[in-house]
Formats: sequence, structure tokens, C-alpha cells
Amino acid sequence: MTVFQKISNGIKTILQKSPERRKFAIYPFGDIGLLAKRILKEQFCIEPTHIFDDNICEFNPEVKPSSRLVELSYERNKGVVLILATANPSVHDILRDKALRYVSESQLMDVFFYELNHGGLWNPKNWERTVCGKHSYGPLCNHPLVKQVGAFCSFAAGVDVVNNHNIDLISTSPFLVGSGGFEGVEGFKDVPYDAWKGEKWYIPDIKPLGKVPNVKRITIGNDVWLGENVIITNYSDIGDGVVAAAGAVITKPVPAYAVVAGIPARVVRYRYSQEQIAALEKIRWWDWEDDTIRERYDDMFIPINEFIEKYSK
Repeated sequence: MTVFQKISNGIKTILQKSPERRKFAIYPFGDIGLLAKRILKEQFCIEPTHIFDDNICEFNPEVKPSSRLVELSYERNKGVVLILATANPSVHDILRDKALRYVSESQLMDVFFYELNHGGLWNPKNWERTVCGKHSYGPLCNHPLVKQVGAFCSFAAGVDVVNNHNIDLISTSPFLVGSGGFEGVEGFKDVPYDAWKGEKWYIPDIKPLGKVPNVKRITIGNDVWLGENVIITNYSDIGDGVVAAAGAVITKPVPAYAVVAGIPARVVRYRYSQEQIAALEKIRWWDWEDDTIRERYDDMFIPINEFIEKYSK
């Protein structure tokens, strides 16, 4: 459904329920606000009673600052419906909360509320962005279950970190847990069960009592290469320099510079000896400035022991 259709259908629904409610206000007045004004006028022959926008009010005398939203709480404006005209997830909730100081839920037409709030924990509004190091790329660089990614990581297509289900309950379906197990987990907001509404497994009017065990956001080290379709389970951390073969299913933490493959993934070998690994983790070449890397670029191709000897000083 297009933005035009969403706004038009929202207005139509209000008028069908209450034909006498032909007073509408608009907030804010960006692209969607302009579209809402056009729909009101051209489809329904309605001029908005109020338009609010802090960025436009100084240029247009017909537009009022958001501080004037208080006017909608006056008795004479009790029947005005406020169209919340934003689909921007970074400001939607802020503007909605501000509007609800002065109008009731029944007075607010928020046609984008569901699409911006569905998905429960996995909605980007409900988790902090992954802290990602320089020159890393791929699907784990911003992921709800990844707290931090180091520098120079390469994640191929299909790489994912998956959430666990509780297998000790009568059913493994999420309707028994909802957001259970994520309470207080760093990087996640507390999300009520109703936030999952719209998911196929959602059952209304219940209160999940189960929990997913041992939940946490994982950390991934530096210079990690995960091949196509690698799956990380059990909230397993990944050390520096790890390589995982395509299709590997990682079920436990992977130590630095291990090469893993298989289902479940097992250590096939290490890229270097333990002494060399310890030295590389002290050198931490991935922390060098880009200018330094350019200066030392040719040294990235010399034998490992020469590299360690040169930069372990």
C-alpha cells in the first residue's frame, strides 16, 4: 500500500465512523504533511484547521510551531483529528509522544505506527546499532544480536546470527516466550508482548512466561572472514583472525585465528602457531592508522615471523 493510500484510507475510516468529524490538523509538515493536506483538500474537500512544524513555521504564517499543539487540547478543538505525518523512524516516536501530551489516542491518526513498531525485538528501534570497526563489511556490521565487530572483517552473503528457542517447554514456538530472556540484556529495550503483533506465531490476550536461556549480544574480533551462509548460534563470540568455511554452523565460541568448518563447526587448524597468534594480538596491526598501513603495506606480504620480529618491538 502506498503512502497516499494509507493516508487516504485513514481519513476515510475516520469519516465513515464519525461523519461529523471533518476537522483535521497536520503535524509535521514535510513531504508526507504536504501530501496529507492535498488528500484532505482534493479528495475530501477539507481544509486543515491547524498545521504544525517547527522547521517551517518561520517561513509560513499558516504553519505554527509545535508548542502550539496545546491548542488542540482546548474545548473548541476537542473534535479535531491530528494526522501524524511522519514515517521517519528516528523521529516518529518523539513526535508521537509530544502530540499525545495534548490529544488522546482517539484523536491521533497515526497510519505509520504499526509498520514502525512491528517486529518486536528485531525492530531497529528496539536495539542499539552494532559498533563496527573500520573497513569491515557485510551483513553482521549492523545486526540485533551483534554488539561489536572489529576492523577489517569480511562477512559474505547469507552470514547470520540466529536467536535460540527454548527447547525445554511443551512447544518451541515463540508464543511461549515472546521477549522472555531479553529483559535487561545490554543493547535491547524492554519490549512488551504486544510489540510482536503481526508475527504469524502471535496469539493475542496471553502473557508469555517462558524465557530464552543465556541470551546476549555477541562480539566479533578483528580480521575475521566468514564465508557464505555461515550461521552463528548459541550467542557464540568470535575471536580475532577467525576464518569460517562456507556453510559452517558455529555453536560455541571460536578462539583467535582458528579455521573452522562443518556442522557443527569444528576447528580444522589454526592459521598460525600459538606463539605467533599471541604476538599478532599484541601488535594489533588492525589498530594502525590508514596512513601507517600505507607506509607499511609491503610488509603485509612478508613471512609471518619477519612481520612479528619487525613490529614486536
